[in-house]
Amino acid sequence: MTLPTFDMNRLTPLLAGACLALSPLACGDDSSTDDGAQAGSAGDTSPSAATSNDDAATDDGDTDVATSAVGSGDSTDTNPSVDESSDTAPPELDDFSFFMTSLAGLQELSGNPQGFGGNLSYDGFIGREGADRICEVLAEMSMPGSATKEWRAFLSTSEGDAIDRIGEGPWYDRNGRLVAEDLAGLLQERPAGDPALADDLPNEWGVPNSAPEGEFLDNHDTMTASGPDGRLVLEANGMGPMGGGALSTCQDFTSAEPGQDPPAMGHSWPAMSGQSWVFVGRHGNGCEALVHLEQTGADCGGGSGVGCGGGYGGFYCFALNP
Repeated sequence: MTLPTFDMNRLTPLLAGACLALSPLACGDDSSTDDGAQAGSAGDTSPSAATSNDDAATDDGDTDVATSAVGSGDSTDTNPSVDESSDTAPPELDDFSFFMTSLAGLQELSGNPQGFGGNLSYDGFIGREGADRICEVLAEMSMPGSATKEWRAFLSTSEGDAIDRIGEGPWYDRNGRLVAEDLAGLLQERPAGDPALADDLPNEWGVPNSAPEGEFLDNHDTMTASGPDGRLVLEANGMGPMGGGALSTCQDFTSAEPGQDPPAMGHSWPAMSGQSWVFVGRHGNGCEALVHLEQTGADCGGGSGVGCGGGYGGFYCFALNP
């Protein structure tokens, strides 16, 4: 599928189908390992329920992709948070300035059921700038007009730290809920905003990412390449529950080739192996594109890729101009 390039001065409103928002479901076991070391607990649960890992969905490479209106112009937005009786979005949506990239969104834009992996180059933009473009397109698909807000991926590289590129706040999700008032509130174990979303950070549709289509997914690992301070980290040095181990930026997010160390990860929802949204240490196992939504440890049962440990290579997006 070929995606059009947006004219920033003449954005065509895009409408997309989205899944209904459900209450956050439970976390499963998280037994991700660092170089084969055990890290996790059979007792891992989310803060809100007791769904076990037995209920977690296993990705088989055929995950349904939410229908998008990219290039079509005739889809209907079914997200319940949008007032379809008016041509004007609810005022609180004007603050839309944060989301976690959804699995369906990354599959749609990459044209690959395994997502982008560590190479986030997209639509003519290279590396982290490609990730910024991904944020922009996903935001526009969710809420037409949002692409003008100058979206930035929360990713550190050799060219700069994630925390220095996202502004000063405040930030809100698609449904107008506060994520964090400022940088001090953001750089905590969980963002100090609305507690309804802090422990299950929402995707571009404002839906809790642990169950974007109503079924629990073990998808908490989120690429940041950043330490607890939001700055580039290339060696865990014992920090975080995963301990030490070499980390990378996947060549500043331009490479999904095998044989590389993984980027540092945060957790979009907390688990016993790591509570922090920005840094839990060495999860994943390489830079290859990979969706792996069950806990088999960081070796993915013999495989390798950014999804190892429970994820799909998702990342966070912030708007500079909410």
